[in-house]
Amino acid sequence: MTNATHDVTLACHSEFLPDKLLVRYEVTNRWVKDIYILDAVPAVDQSSRTAVVDLNSVFLCWRPPATALLLKGITPLPANKTVVVRIIPLGTKLAPGQKIERTFEVPLPLREQSIYYAPVKMEEMADTKVGNMSLVVQFIRSTVEGFNAVPAPYAPKFFIVRGKNTVGQAESRECQFHDAEVRLLKRTDMFTRL
Repeated sequence: MTNATHDVTLACHSEFLPDKLLVRYEVTNRWVKDIYILDAVPAVDQSSRTAVVDLNSVFLCWRPPATALLLKGITPLPANKTVVVRIIPLGTKLAPGQKIERTFEVPLPLREQSIYYAPVKMEEMADTKVGNMSLVVQFIRSTVEGFNAVPAPYAPKFFIVRGKNTVGQAESRECQFHDAEVRLLKRTDMFTRL
């Protein structure tokens, strides 16, 4: 499906494989200036201990009454934990008229997940079904107050992006891409949902 009501558009679709959900999405910049897609999470490769870009990372939560929400953007902070450093995704520059296509995968069954929460065992989660899925992709415009973009030293095609109020200045595009019933495991702890 496509969200084409703005000067920045999002189209997405999904494919269910035996053990994972494959999500493809495309963001097109129809605006007159550069934008930066905030979908690349900085991470550390555990074997080499080097900085890397994780394009597969996604925030996933249950949204009432029966939707699985997948966020490629700034993960919400946990309400019940203190976070010393907020993780802001790296940006991918998209010039006017350009589009970017990405694919990521999520293991099945779907489980609520966040970069701020350790995974929990399946038996500690509540089993539910969702009939819809919604993908949200965030971006920031190069014209926001206090904007700055510096190439990431460990990932030259990606940028460390900031604004005066980066979280508040990030915009979202959303599209729904599935209508069949799917299993979702909900966390039973104080998990922050959108």
